[in-house]
Amino acid sequence: MKSSSLKHVAPRAVERYTQSANTEVFNAIGSMSPSNPNFYATGAQGGTTGQTFVINVTNANAVAAEEAVLFGFAKYANVARFGSGSNITITMGTSNITYSQMLYQTATSPFEVALTRVETSNQIQLGESIQFNYQDGTGRTFADPLVISSYKSPMQNQNNIIDFSSAYQINSSTWLSFRVQPETSVKLTLFASAIVNIANPINGQSAITEASQIPVNTFGKN
Repeated sequence: MKSSSLKHVAPRAVERYTQSANTEVFNAIGSMSPSNPNFYATGAQGGTTGQTFVINVTNANAVAAEEAVLFGFAKYANVARFGSGSNITITMGTSNITYSQMLYQTATSPFEVALTRVETSNQIQLGESIQFNYQDGTGRTFADPLVISSYKSPMQNQNNIIDFSSAYQINSSTWLSFRVQPETSVKLTLFASAIVNIANPINGQSAITEASQIPVNTFGKN
């Protein structure tokens, strides 16, 4: 995917891996400025608003935390429960879309996430890291834990929400994994800064649609 129109704010580990592997499979790009509640990309296709994907994750286990896996089509599409624990349930925020539909879509329609919002009533859950994972057909792997609690701002009013701006790409070779506390539900909102539609060139359009802004209110501001 193109990265020239977006500010590169990848963690150093991602930057080192990307440089050493010389790969464009995932370039963590995009940014939310802490001083600006709206994301803007320069040179993006005019005036488009970024898409959002809402995913609800619930652990029904009353006594133990279990791991949730989101995406990773190449690795988990044919695995029981798509790689998540036996008591983990994953649903989409849009009622007419299933998680399996979303998972299969990423195989042909990857997207870049500029900002991730995590919401839960369990304060312990907000202390859990979310790990970004990558594995390609050669066996090359990479994992980067994202410590979401470090993104909580002292300016923030809500105690049940954290927005983190570590940018990453979701495609068939990448996935997110994290522990979900017992009897806990987590809502993740992924704010996409770019998305691929392989059918667009048939209509003379670019296969990549980039957002000129992502409207999101951060840190409890109005």
